[in-house]
Amino acid sequence: MNEHEIFGISARKYITEEGLKNSAAKLVSSNSIAIVTRVGVGKLAVITFDYATSQDFLSLSELNIDIQFGAYSIYKRLQKDLHQVQGTSIKGITKEELLNKIISVPIDTAEQIAIGEFFRTLDKLIELHS
Repeated sequence: MNEHEIFGISARKYITEEGLKNSAAKLVSSNSIAIVTRVGVGKLAVITFDYATSQDFLSLSELNIDIQFGAYSIYKRLQKDLHQVQGTSIKGITKEELLNKIISVPIDTAEQIAIGEFFRTLDKLIELHS
């Protein structure tokens, strides 16, 4: 995962069924949000395929909100929290700390979708101008 890239993730490494069975890795369903919780904390991405993760990730799946809206909201919250810690680096974030964070979510799903699409379009425009 690359910093500030929330979408367009592709698999670079693969694990076999046997490898998955004999490791601590966990299989996560597609359309989940993977969040780095240790080295590189604050990075997150929407993963559109089934994937396996290590203990360095927290994966949010089967969310009751629009995936784009959720990804951007969580990302912005993490970035805000990281910037509030001036002059120090966060070595990691626990699952409990992450799950205790609060984000505002519109009740109307159509509004969530519109907001998520707006931020994705904005990201694409920024990337084009970079």
